[in-house]
Amino acid sequence: MNTAMIDELNEDEQAMVELVRDFVNREVRPVVRDLEHANTYPDKLIEQMKQLGIYGLAIPEPWGDAQVSTPCYARITEELSRGWMSLAGAMGGHTVVAKLLLAYGTDEQKDAYLPRMATGELRATMALTEPGGGSDLQAMRTVARRDGDSYIVNGSKMWITNARRSGLTALLCKTDPAATPAHADPIYDQQFIDYLISPAGQADIAHYKIDGQQLFYPDANDPTA
Repeated sequence: MNTAMIDELNEDEQAMVELVRDFVNREVRPVVRDLEHANTYPDKLIEQMKQLGIYGLAIPEPWGDAQVSTPCYARITEELSRGWMSLAGAMGGHTVVAKLLLAYGTDEQKDAYLPRMATGELRATMALTEPGGGSDLQAMRTVARRDGDSYIVNGSKMWITNARRSGLTALLCKTDPAATPAHADPIYDQQFIDYLISPAGQADIAHYKIDGQQLFYPDANDPTA
């Protein structure tokens, strides 16, 4: 790692990066080949990541107590990836959902989810990729239509990291399939895309591949918050 890059972190953040580096060298690298070849989910490593506070690195007070700066988060992601990219992916999707909750969630959602997400007790995932268009937002076909106080969701997702073990899913879908332009930004055009924050269990799960899942939403009912 570039010394100048680590020097921009404060003392506590440098210590956190060193802690993760030691974890990767001591616990991850010696077993990663066997885990990949056996197609085995790394339960022990995930539990150790929880104990290190890795799942709360992007969650501020009052919901978490281990938030770090963006440069520190990037350094930790780099260290995890050096050991095994899948571990960085398990953390990354979880962090995306935390960021969505912080930016767009209700106070009730933040209080209900973020404290448990910070400890890793509740792990989250984002469902974006689809069979017909990959991660191309313009090709997305999963649709949520309003039905009274609920959304009725139809569509499917695939290669969703952490889905089998996730307790919370941020589902990316269109609320207006006819909206133009097709690449409208979801942040500025909520008529085009909504992020639905839903407890796990709303989708049928199939096709297990490492930690990726295919999710099916056949007329799934999602109450609005």
